[in-house]
Amino acid sequence: MIKHYEKIFYTLFIIQYSLLITNAQWVQQYSGTTSWLTSVWFVNGNTGYTVGLLPGVILKTTNGGVNWMQQLSTDTIYFTGVDFIDVNTGWACANFEILHTTNGGINWVIQSTNDGGYGISFINANTGYLANGPPIRKTTDGGHTWFLQGLPGGINSVHAVRMLTVNYAFAVGAVYNDRVSNSAISKTTNGGVNWILGAIIPPLGSATLYGVAFGNANTGIAVGDLSNVWRSTDSGTSWRQCRDILYGFFTDVSSPDANHYTAVGGGGTIIRTTNAGVNWVYQTSGTYRHLDGVYFIDSLNGYAVGDSGTILHTTNGGVASVVKLSNNVPLEFKLYQNYPNPFNPATKIRFDIPKTEKVNLIVYDILGRKIATLIDEELKAGTYKVNFDATNHSSGVYFYTLQTESYRETKTMIFIK
Repeated sequence: MIKHYEKIFYTLFIIQYSLLITNAQWVQQYSGTTSWLTSVWFVNGNTGYTVGLLPGVILKTTNGGVNWMQQLSTDTIYFTGVDFIDVNTGWACANFEILHTTNGGINWVIQSTNDGGYGISFINANTGYLANGPPIRKTTDGGHTWFLQGLPGGINSVHAVRMLTVNYAFAVGAVYNDRVSNSAISKTTNGGVNWILGAIIPPLGSATLYGVAFGNANTGIAVGDLSNVWRSTDSGTSWRQCRDILYGFFTDVSSPDANHYTAVGGGGTIIRTTNAGVNWVYQTSGTYRHLDGVYFIDSLNGYAVGDSGTILHTTNGGVASVVKLSNNVPLEFKLYQNYPNPFNPATKIRFDIPKTEKVNLIVYDILGRKIATLIDEELKAGTYKVNFDATNHSSGVYFYTLQTESYRETKTMIFIK
């Protein structure tokens, strides 16, 4: 009899847990380490790598992050970047070292002890760049030798580099003048023979760019501290600041295509755009941990890594999933009061849809600024529920608006930490 009740309890627990996971935007995976994970890279939907420091580690998964296996651990090497060109061939850069594998990480061989840096990018088995702090370095023999290319377009602090082709690459960082840093972006179209300064961005204090991604040859995003997010639609010739970024110290950005970009940063901040940076939405990461690396395999499947061994995974682009509570057709549209209210840090929002329509459920702050899009999709008639997690937001009054083609209603909720 006891076993029978235990079975019932276990079944109910699994159902409840499954509902929580279904409604999650980002789900934390078990990394098995407390290292500060700094970079992540996937070669397909199953196989990926992440590296970190304090202690230095290299982790690998072959099942989409369900399990992460430690390939290397050291107290003397602090890994800052990782890049793979196929399931077997990859590189990891550290404070002073570059390591290389040709067998999927079964063995990692130190290639250099004098060429470490912030980030590494390879386009094939021979050609790659290293963001080496002040200068940038290039290899044409798979990392066995690296030669100095100097300061790309005058950038005297290079923090990230990303190759698009053998000849086409971008570098971001800062130009320091009179103790003030200007965010800077530079590109090469001839394999690094010449670097062209695409933009020197006037500082809002002391600003630096830490990540860059291009979804295609024309469209790119660069991110940094002090809410610095910039977009280009002309192959990096000119850059415009994204204006709806409220806050954020952004450390990395990833793009699987020309429209979808996701950036991560301090305090568990994650932002996403689905229209090439025209509009951005803050997502709920579920963590306060600093996030340092992000990688998206496609528009829906992505990973973010950071402090204390944090690994986050999403299978829906980080957008809050809506749960259908009933298939009964409601008599009318209705938006219910969130529960609990006040709340800390999460609350549930329920609503009725009497017919199939495109539905938007958006959260605004007290100033009317959009801080989260919880739903942006077509829904069939029924009763639905969605979670809103305010972990990364300040205490205060917020508004949530349900809008369809024929209905609009707004209600107030209070977040108290």
